[in-house]
Amino acid sequence: MFDEFQDISPGFKTLTGFIQTANIRSNHVHANYQWYPKESVVQSFGLELNQQIAFDHQHNRVYRYTTFDPFWLLPRSIVLAPIIGQNSDTVGPQNGYPLSSNRNFTENFGGFVARGQPWSLLNFNIIGIRGGNVNYYPVSGSNPFLMDQQTVQRPSGPPPRRHDAHDFRLRCELSRAQARVRPQHLRLHVELRRAGPGDRS
Repeated sequence: MFDEFQDISPGFKTLTGFIQTANIRSNHVHANYQWYPKESVVQSFGLELNQQIAFDHQHNRVYRYTTFDPFWLLPRSIVLAPIIGQNSDTVGPQNGYPLSSNRNFTENFGGFVARGQPWSLLNFNIIGIRGGNVNYYPVSGSNPFLMDQQTVQRPSGPPPRRHDAHDFRLRCELSRAQARVRPQHLRLHVELRRAGPGDRS
């Protein structure tokens, strides 16, 4: 489990880097618990929770993103992970839209991730998500509005040549771009990483 807090002052500018937006206080919490059953076809299984929440310095809520997923690791590096969650974005006149007050958009979503290597020369990664997305670039003079969104990915191909793995790590994370004046995109990141003997993180 980890907790990360960030506070960027209004008008803050970087000299050598780039930030998505200033005037924001954000907190990110990630929790994971995993079991390793003995004498079972399931090598490990667990629960994962991810939450991000942010306010500006005028106490307007900017966003709140919550994701929950149980996951199972099976033989042949196969991972199964149904995912549910809720994204909530808040915009108002402070974002340059013709709104008289703040307006909240709530996007519920659900999906499924399946990834693995059933044969030595083939691996697969299937991701399916159905939820919502906010149009932050409406016709001039109009307000943002909520849209339906469906995403399916199914890449497959030969696995990496390196096979000196000792364990696997699954990380499912749903995140959203934080800048209020930029297009918002739903991103699903699934990482199944081979870790060597020296990796203890």
